[in-house]
Amino acid sequence: MNTQTNATRKGLSVKDLVTTGIFTALLFVFTMVGGIFFATNLVLTFYMPAGSALLCGPIYLLMVAKVCRSGGALLSWAS
Repeated sequence: MNTQTNATRKGLSVKDLVTTGIFTALLFVFTMVGGIFFATNLVLTFYMPAGSALLCGPIYLLMVAKVCRSGGALLSWAS
């Protein structure tokens, strides 16, 4: 008998994959937005990774919170 619940499954479901795809698209958009503001000036280009990280950090943490698996590939220490 194979009676596993969603909590004990190790794999990602379709809902988790769709959520990860949506958050990944948001990460790309916010990385480009950070690049627009910082890459226009040669002096500010050095700070572009920090600006993009500040914009993308909360989105990444939301993605980890929504798609948290005990053996998942996103972050093993998040659970």
